[in-house]
Amino acid sequence: IPFLDTLRTAQVVLRERRLFSLAPDDPQSILITRDGDESITLQKLENGIWQVVTRGSDQVLQTMPGDQDIILRLVDSLLWVQALPDNGFVSDAPSAADLERFGLSTPLWEVEVRARPSDQPDDAISVAPPPETITEKLLIGGFEGSETDNLYAKMQGPGAPFVYLIRSDILRQLRSRSVSYRDRSLQQLPEGARITALRISILGTEEVVFSADLVTDDASWEDSLASLPTDTRDAAQAIVELLRNLEAKTFLGSEFTPYVVLAGEQRPWTYLLEATIVLAGGPGSQTIPFRLYLAEITGGTTLVAGAPETGLVFEARQDFVDAFSTLVFDRHDPGMPPEPEPAMEPPPGDVDPEGPPPDGDGPTLDPAPATTEEATSPADSEAMPGIP
Repeated sequence: IPFLDTLRTAQVVLRERRLFSLAPDDPQSILITRDGDESITLQKLENGIWQVVTRGSDQVLQTMPGDQDIILRLVDSLLWVQALPDNGFVSDAPSAADLERFGLSTPLWEVEVRARPSDQPDDAISVAPPPETITEKLLIGGFEGSETDNLYAKMQGPGAPFVYLIRSDILRQLRSRSVSYRDRSLQQLPEGARITALRISILGTEEVVFSADLVTDDASWEDSLASLPTDTRDAAQAIVELLRNLEAKTFLGSEFTPYVVLAGEQRPWTYLLEATIVLAGGPGSQTIPFRLYLAEITGGTTLVAGAPETGLVFEARQDFVDAFSTLVFDRHDPGMPPEPEPAMEPPPGDVDPEGPPPDGDGPTLDPAPATTEEATSPADSEAMPGIP
């Protein structure tokens, strides 16, 4: 009987599967903690823009502009975390042993969302003040098994003892480093600012692999680079344009050091890129230097860079990698040497005027008398006799 089947499965079919009860516009801050480490804090400003809050080495709070797309995807993913439709409701009253078995006694991830209530009850009779904030906290434990990507999860707080099975998709949005949520932009030069010089050198040596300046204050880079080969000119112009609005592919760290970690090994930086930036405005102009430290390119496409002024270490975008590679690695490539032209062989019956006469033709020459001088080297002693 269909009605009896509905009653039998009502506890699962009619049950709310979403773990969070918040609306998309409600969250005001998110705290992300992995394995009990220091939390990452994401905070929404009054204008709706998200920022990243961190602590510096001196424990002073600092803020970084947030990557709005990444953070909004995180918010959307969190608010739609839900129990699996078939077996998502694991336990309504788990014991301490159950929580240990599910990996929830010491969760792998803890995500706390603080929000302002979006809809306050319009009740003049109520004397209780509305809550200023609502806090909901998600705990993510271990995997269901070695052959599945489902995770055990629960909400923390009174009245929330339930354990669920959820999909592991949420892990793609969780990061253990605050810089991973930072806006990808490192530098945006204002209108009117000009890059007047570009230089790339090898650290530890005096070798300059590329250097160029604007020929005059009013000159363009196209005119200033006109004498260079086309590939070099295009690459240099691309670097100049990319430096105006420099963006990272991904951030690797928020602390610049004299070395970089590549393939698990600490290595010194290899290259130094320097640019001179002139900011126009007011009665005069201001000149500021810009530096990027770069490592060797690994894997053919990975270029790690460090910006000491911002303290950021990042992986460069592919368009920057391509232009940088052209300037650094293609500068001394002369190409393959031309193959020598094959010697012309005389047709049969003809005599090569520079070769020996054919057998039986021409007079037979007697060897010249030996010279009276002693040979001074093996090459001299084996010299061919002269022809009178």
